[in-house]
Amino acid sequence: MQKLINSILVLIPFILSSCSNTEVGIISKIPTVEKLWEYDSVNALGFSLVGNTVFSQEFAKTGNYTGKLLGYDLINQKFNFRIPYTESTDKQDVLFRRGSDYVSQDVVGKNGVQISRYLDGKGPAIQVFGNDGRIIKIVRQIDADDDYFGLQKIQIVDDLVLVATKYHLYAYSFSDLKDSSTVSNPIWIKDYVYVRDGFYNLSAVSIDDVKEIIYTLSYDVRDKSNEHLYLKAFQKDGTEIWAKDVYKGGYKDASGRHGARLTAKDGTIIVFRSESTMASFDSQGNKIWDTSSLCQENGAYQAEYAEINGGTIFLSPGGSSALCAFNLKDGSRKWTFDPKGAGFINKFSIVNNVLYACNSVLYALDTETGKVLAQTGVGASAELGGGTVLYDAPRNQLLIWADKLWAYRPIK
Repeated sequence: MQKLINSILVLIPFILSSCSNTEVGIISKIPTVEKLWEYDSVNALGFSLVGNTVFSQEFAKTGNYTGKLLGYDLINQKFNFRIPYTESTDKQDVLFRRGSDYVSQDVVGKNGVQISRYLDGKGPAIQVFGNDGRIIKIVRQIDADDDYFGLQKIQIVDDLVLVATKYHLYAYSFSDLKDSSTVSNPIWIKDYVYVRDGFYNLSAVSIDDVKEIIYTLSYDVRDKSNEHLYLKAFQKDGTEIWAKDVYKGGYKDASGRHGARLTAKDGTIIVFRSESTMASFDSQGNKIWDTSSLCQENGAYQAEYAEINGGTIFLSPGGSSALCAFNLKDGSRKWTFDPKGAGFINKFSIVNNVLYACNSVLYALDTETGKVLAQTGVGASAELGGGTVLYDAPRNQLLIWADKLWAYRPIK
């Protein structure tokens, strides 16, 4: 009996060692992402980085709402200005009632000049302003059918400024917009069929910086059984290169009306449709593949943010708590990361093959495998602020903004 007991005692260290490598054993602690600093702020939404300034909008739902645009100087670590992007108008009650439609501000710019959306009693516009917050000019939208809620993200490519609305794509000269002595008019306009169903006709705009081609995705509903999704390519001077009918289906499928999305890079175009499918096209509009865009088999959702990077499509879907990656070559799913919490609904950043995304927790994921390399709790307000993660390359820091502005150091 004593020999049996001695044998068991000898085996115990080996058994414990073996258990440490299983789910029921001791789990090694996941490294954290180093926090550099934080700055107290108002609760903010809509988050963008231009040069040395971080921009956000004050987030408040009150009866007499006038939206403010905040500019935080990353060099001097202080707010440069606080300017309105909606003035006190008779449209305030509309702003209040349509709070859920109050699309986040995205500020764009370069060389000390910025552009954002704007609204006052005269209707929707874009405002051009300097680093000190001084307004250079207000530029009105031409078509009265365009409204503030239809203004989409403004984009810049070289000297071209693209302003997309529900029904038009306006192209302006950046050089002209920054000149306070001129009245700025579009250098070209693309019209899209006006469909009175309350949804975006012009669903998305994407620029392939390498090919210098502008792509638009739009829909046209002739009747309940005849819906089309069109992909078009334009040169920077507005010349149409080609147009392709990339989806034909019934009205009930809502492929274009409910948030079709588009991203393009290096001659490859990815179109996301709201029935959780996606398709790849080359720069001539020829289809390469068509497959599911589901991160997991738990129901349909639409693409909120997607990015092509290093032969992989990274997707942040709405209506899901997951992030996922697909092979650019054939659309097959590479990995899914699902922490079973709040969804990842906004922009993530990729730095040195690490994807950083936030849903109140900042995760650092290996882009090849989706494995968690590090994580840090930021706070519930980071979820309410949209979870956007921006990379400030000159200072090598990750930025997140909600009721505070946080900065973190990339892990590599």
